[in-house]
Amino acid sequence: MSRTVKAHVLLVLVTLVWGVTFTMIKDALRDASPLTFNAVRMVLALLPHWRERRFGHVVNVSSAGVQANGPKYSAYLPSKAALDAFADVVSTETLSDHITFTNIHMPLVKTPMIVPSRRLNPMPPISPEHAAAMVVRGLVEKPARIDTPMGTLADFGNYVTPKLSRRILHQLYLGYPDSAAARGAAAAEPSTTSAPSPRPQRPTRAVSSMRMLRPVSRPIKRAVRLVPGVHW
Repeated sequence: MSRTVKAHVLLVLVTLVWGVTFTMIKDALRDASPLTFNAVRMVLALLPHWRERRFGHVVNVSSAGVQANGPKYSAYLPSKAALDAFADVVSTETLSDHITFTNIHMPLVKTPMIVPSRRLNPMPPISPEHAAAMVVRGLVEKPARIDTPMGTLADFGNYVTPKLSRRILHQLYLGYPDSAAARGAAAAEPSTTSAPSPRPQRPTRAVSSMRMLRPVSRPIKRAVRLVPGVHW
């Protein structure tokens, strides 16, 4: 039985538990090592085999925060941005070898991992099925980028109105303080004393103006993809 592993497609999916603020250099380097360097090592190890077969594809699952420059992720987002730049540059060097790259600027996905940071995103998270569909599209269609409408809007705002964008992001930073875990404080233990249950009230649905935005429909996305520079 041969022990040779033949890989034709590489899916770079590096994650981190969100909601933690990194303030020390050692924490930033600890974050950058698995998120960036290990993924780069894997790509460089596979490139010679792909050049020989004249086929290969890398799907880099990045973050929409790279486009928005979201606050409180000053160690996580630079690691993602570094992989974006790596994929963009290497793709220009391997084009004649039929080795391609796809950067997916993934929005927040509704999983247990986002519980500490669910308030930091003004838009509702997408479902795991939606995220999986984006990855499958990257594997099958092999576009250079896959963005989201909000990510494109944030990217456009950083270029057109950079001062206003920075002020909005700063207000977002001020409006959502660090959690107890990020501050290093011990979480409050649940009380063991039984309290009288309050009278049940009719639930109210508080929806902010940003959360009232509905996802863009698939036909509109396909039409907007015809616009140069838009990667929906």
